[in-house]
Amino acid sequence: MRKFIVVIMVSLTLVGCNYSGEGKHDPETLQVLFLTSIPLEYSETVEDYIRDILVDEIDDGLNLEVTLAMPNFDRLTIEVMNREADMFIIDGWLIPPLLDPLGLTVLDQFYEQIDPEVRATYMTENEAGTDEHLYLVPLNEGSAFHEYTGFIVESGLAAGIVSSSPHQDAAFKLIEEWL
Repeated sequence: MRKFIVVIMVSLTLVGCNYSGEGKHDPETLQVLFLTSIPLEYSETVEDYIRDILVDEIDDGLNLEVTLAMPNFDRLTIEVMNREADMFIIDGWLIPPLLDPLGLTVLDQFYEQIDPEVRATYMTENEAGTDEHLYLVPLNEGSAFHEYTGFIVESGLAAGIVSSSPHQDAAFKLIEEWL
């Protein structure tokens, strides 16, 4: 058992040493990763919905890659460390491990649009520990995303933008439309 713990600690240390604030994002492609309970057969429908919102950006040369995958803590951890995805949409039970001020963009401009009773779920202290900010937004019942797609996930859905993404404007546009 002790040997197992040592191996885990060394692995975590190596992963931490490899983490950098810079991403490996494709400068020409917005990568939107859904780690949700949304059935995978809706991939094309979701991608078409996103394409409709980002039609101007796509006409200007932005490529779009939308991936639907089952929610999985291990996959989320790998994707956060890889820093290739520009935007995450996750099941609500994955909020705690994703809610990280180092990895996500501040979304305070959407603060007033979030129900005050649930807002704290999507907030955490900034890196300096001096103030709380909104880093994720809910895409639950009442949101335009829910109204359009009709997707109901028991733990809810949340969206966030990776801080190192070169496609911040397109990602912000999606969130604005989805709320």
